Amino acid sequence: RQCPQGEAIARILASAIQAVEPGLSVRRFVQRAGNSLLVDHQVYRLDEIRQIRILGLGKAAQGMSQAWVEMLGGFSYQGLLIPKHKPTQALPKFTVFPGGHPVPDANSLTAAQQAIHFVSGLSEQDLLICLISGGGSALMAAPVQGVSLADIQALTTLLLGCGARIDEINALRRQIDQLKGGRLARLASPARMIS
Repeated sequence: RQCPQGEAIARILASAIQAVEPGLSVRRFVQRAGNSLLVDHQVYRLDEIRQIRILGLGKAAQGMSQAWVEMLGGFSYQGLLIPKHKPTQALPKFTVFPGGHPVPDANSLTAAQQAIHFVSGLSEQDLLICLISGGGSALMAAPVQGVSLADIQALTTLLLGCGARIDEINALRRQIDQLKGGRLARLASPARMIS
C-alpha cells in the first residue's frame, strides 16, 4: 500500500537534491555582467585577464566546471578536471585525469603532477578558478619526500577502517602532501584565484 505522504516526500527529496546540484550552486554565488564576474562581492574584469584556468577537483567537479564554462562564454580558458570517474560527456578545452577514491592510487599521483604543472608559472594577470568538492583529497595526491604512495594508502585504509571522520583524515593528509593545506594556492601565486 502507498504512503499517504509519498508525493510530498518525493517532492521534498527532489527539491533537496536540486538544491545541492553542483552547477546550480555555482550559479547562485557567481554572476556575470558583460565583461565582469561578481564573486562574493569581488569583481573580476575578464577583459583584463591574460589567461583563465579552471581546476575542477572532486566528485562534483564536472557539474561545477560546466557551469563556469557556460558563464565564461566568449572568453578563452583552459581546464583540468580531476574527477572520480572519466566523464561520459567531455567538457571543451578540459584535460581529464581521474584519480583514485577513497584510497589514493597511482592515478591520484598522476593527477597531482598534472595539477602542479597546470597551476605553476601563472602571473598576477592570470585567473585560476579552483572548484574543489568531496573526494578531492584522495583524487589528487602528491606525497612529500620520504612518504610513498603505499604509505598514504596504508594510512587511509587504516583511518577509514577505524571510522575516522573525513576532517580527521584530511588533517593528517595535509601534513604529508605537497598540495594540501594551501600549498596549491602558493604554487599558483601570484595569480588571482577564485575558489
